[in-house]
Amino acid sequence: MPGKPKSGGKTHRKKKEGGASQRELVFKSDCEVYGVCLKVLGCGFYMIYTLDGVNRRCHLRGALRKRRVRVSAGDVVLVSLRDFSTETEADIVHNYQPDEVKQLQKYGELPDNTEDIFEQKLVEYGIGAPTAGPRSQDGVEDDDLDSDSKRIDSDDIDNL
Repeated sequence: MPGKPKSGGKTHRKKKEGGASQRELVFKSDCEVYGVCLKVLGCGFYMIYTLDGVNRRCHLRGALRKRRVRVSAGDVVLVSLRDFSTETEADIVHNYQPDEVKQLQKYGELPDNTEDIFEQKLVEYGIGAPTAGPRSQDGVEDDDLDSDSKRIDSDDIDNL
């Protein structure tokens, strides 16, 4: 018969030591550009706006896909440009966390106004746009109410 699974003692301590270690910061090299995810297209494809001013349809690289890295709208990513394909197709090589983006700005890899550029592009693309129309006290937008329709109270329903 096999032995019992080891869950205590030194084995347990070794397991916990791994902890949350800080990732090594990845900088861009030749043929790579920083960008922001505008839209998730599905099947590992994303619409990315890169700092060189081009919207690109990017594919999540196999290693990232295998590690199940999730890229959502507004995430800053590192994009590898393809030599063999069109200019609007590329591959996502790395996904940055918010604290890593601040470190990249501190090192001068990203311009200081990067957040403004990305925020403006997200608003243009329809993500993160402010809510349209003023809201009334009951939480219904004024556009939803027709001028011809009247409000129905619960008393009117009881009288029917």
